Amino acid sequence: MIKSLILKGLLPEDGLKIFQSEGIDETQAEWQILHNHYGGNPLMLKIVATTIHFLFSSKIDLFLAHGITVFGDIYDLLDQQFQRLSDLEKTVIYSLAIHRKPILMPELINEIIPPVTSQKLLGILESLKLLSLIEFNGNGFTMPNDVMEYVTNQFG
Repeated sequence: MIKSLILKGLLPEDGLKIFQSEGIDETQAEWQILHNHYGGNPLMLKIVATTIHFLFSSKIDLFLAHGITVFGDIYDLLDQQFQRLSDLEKTVIYSLAIHRKPILMPELINEIIPPVTSQKLLGILESLKLLSLIEFNGNGFTMPNDVMEYVTNQFG
């Protein structure tokens, strides 16, 4: 039997340590924007902190001014995960990206073309959640910000 454990993102104070390790001044309030955007994912935070340090002189505001948060290694990681998805999993991801707001399963099942059974959709949602490509909050299913940006860029 295989078990999996879904880890939550780092706490803000732990995310701050990643930025500090790259010499980014802790007084910059913008680091919290990035922490929230990447959901506390330590790998993503390390990549972005390193990029900010080397390419933006440790100035988060300069990085944020570009409005791009999925780039380089982050893009490659998401692309690798996305390429492994089935066509139906991609359809669900696209439907969530188009909707942009959290959506409950009864609404989502009506938006998927071609139609899919509830049983099949439940399996897909579970799979995508285990891959950390979607999230569920009290309002419904949605995607983390970085995944949303990646998928949105795939349409363009």
